[in-house]
Amino acid sequence: MNRRGDVPTILLFLIAIFFSVVALFSFLTFSGSYGKGSEDLSEMMGELNFAQDYVLKMAELIAEEGGSSGRSIQEISVEMEIGYAGAGNFFGKLRNGEFTFNNGLLEVKDVFVKSSREGNSAIRRFDVEVEIE
Repeated sequence: MNRRGDVPTILLFLIAIFFSVVALFSFLTFSGSYGKGSEDLSEMMGELNFAQDYVLKMAELIAEEGGSSGRSIQEISVEMEIGYAGAGNFFGKLRNGEFTFNNGLLEVKDVFVKSSREGNSAIRRFDVEVEIE
């Protein structure tokens, strides 16, 4: 009888059993906590989107107020600022005069908004250009 294939066949069977046990062990010990990290990142991106929309809407309101009332943009921005931390440096740039306002066009360069969760943070940089009629 030819017994050359018996040892590799037995080893193949033992290896298959070993990998099956390892797979079952990994399924049983999996905690499934990946959703929490994903939830934090999703909330952070949502906050960034909200902060950017907030800055753009506030820029529009400030430009409209400045164009219709004739008051200075700095004065209006100080009145309208509510201390929202996610707004980044937008109101600081307006207070410091780092903007242009000509012919109903308000431009603020290099504005950032930020969001953070559990040691992670994200910053989005953009330019604000708002034109009023």
